[in-house]
Amino acid sequence: MGAWCRRDGPGTEVSTDQGKSTVITGASDGIGAARLAGRIDLYDLDHDRDFSPVRAYNAAKLENVLFTRELHRRYHARGVSAVAFHPGNLATSFGTRSQSGLMRFITTSPLIRPLLTTPEKGAGQLVWPAEGRPGVDWQSGEYYEKRKPAKRVNKQARDARLAREPWERLLG
Repeated sequence: MGAWCRRDGPGTEVSTDQGKSTVITGASDGIGAARLAGRIDLYDLDHDRDFSPVRAYNAAKLENVLFTRELHRRYHARGVSAVAFHPGNLATSFGTRSQSGLMRFITTSPLIRPLLTTPEKGAGQLVWPAEGRPGVDWQSGEYYEKRKPAKRVNKQARDARLAREPWERLLG
């Protein structure tokens, strides 16, 4: 496996090995919310009109999937492979101090917490593509859950224009 370095903020890893690069983005979807209910408005990316912690979280996870798809479209022919994965709904302290009552309930409830995945199992979802081979073990540009292409995804996750436009705004 190649050397790992963090680039472009949390959740994005870049690996280089023999002139090829792999980008792995974590797209945890908060008990299915981002997969099904996340929404991106290109004209209000900061959610100035409708901010809530849950909306921002869901949008960020959906944006990870879109980033992965567009990165694949733009750079796969140059040797860059990109994959997004869902680590599972993890039993961590994330969300325990959220402003969102729903998020606090999900992350602290003795009824829900036992149903969550351990952080170690979630980490295995990252290790799998990192140790795997693009095009053999997983396909570049895809979003995976439990090491398989996700079956149910937010309809915006497949919107090529939505994936492309932020790149065009930034890169011209």
